[in-house]
Amino acid sequence: MCNVLRKSLPVLILLALLITLMGAAVPAQAFSTTPMVAAGYGHTVGLKADGTVVAVGDNDYDQCNVDGWTGIIQVAAGAYHTVGLKADGTVVAVGNNRSGQCNVGSWTDIIQVAAGYGHTVGLKADGTVVAVGHNDYDQCNLVSWALGVFMPDGSQRWNLNSNLIMKKNGAQSGFVEFGIAEGLEHIWLSDQAAQTDVTFPAGDWLIHLVTEDWDSECQAQIGESDGTTFNPFNTVPAMGSQNGNIITFTINTGGTVPQGNYLALKIFTADGSRIITEGNSYLKSPSSDPGYPLPELAAGILLGLGLAGLGAYLALRRRSARGLGLKTV
Repeated sequence: MCNVLRKSLPVLILLALLITLMGAAVPAQAFSTTPMVAAGYGHTVGLKADGTVVAVGDNDYDQCNVDGWTGIIQVAAGAYHTVGLKADGTVVAVGNNRSGQCNVGSWTDIIQVAAGYGHTVGLKADGTVVAVGHNDYDQCNLVSWALGVFMPDGSQRWNLNSNLIMKKNGAQSGFVEFGIAEGLEHIWLSDQAAQTDVTFPAGDWLIHLVTEDWDSECQAQIGESDGTTFNPFNTVPAMGSQNGNIITFTINTGGTVPQGNYLALKIFTADGSRIITEGNSYLKSPSSDPGYPLPELAAGILLGLGLAGLGAYLALRRRSARGLGLKTV
């Protein structure tokens, strides 16, 4: 039995190392997206798998001038304009701009676009919506919309509940108003303590607050707490940006939550505010989230364990060979 184990052990160790390293040797792939078509009043648009765009038909307003577009992942067609969503979340548009429907050059973090007769709409990764163009029927009055958050790989979402607990990836469960008194701060703790020290590399955290107020001035800090003392990752509180009744924060920071402590969010307002909780307001971690409350075992650690096991096997083999008087290499 021992001889069988000795003979099979190196094969098993090398197999484990191979599996660990498989992801590191994948060559970069050419840009690719899902082809699609869109149609306007008198023109037709096609998105190719390589991210370029073609168009035919009425071109009186240059709505078919898409030959130079690259890196596109979605297209939309209005009556006389064409819109393209790029892989980096920015947007391009050509065609009739009489109502400003092509004024999308400043848009960022967009994950979907749509075009009407004379207006253009963009859905952002944080669930909010932007729009430009013809607005005679209030079709661009979308500042209060909150459609849900897009979760990049690795990121996690904590919903803010009225009991000052952040429930990870919890579903929306109601419309509860939580009042933050004037001049006071409130701290939400994650629903689970860290099972080991969890280090968040620096990255963009998103805080999304739905409020009953349209003129609140809120500040926020992200950190950790033992349930009594709050230790911030970002020492300078960040100011929120308000759009209608939505307050958003983007905080680039990182830090460590010690084992047994909690990920924590502190909100402070000088003038008082009413936040809608239970799934409407939330904290989202960066896409570099290592996993909380228990980090995933890194590939480097797996590789180190595999090498250590291989070294131990070789040492055991040399020791056995010497005991039998055999020559070792």
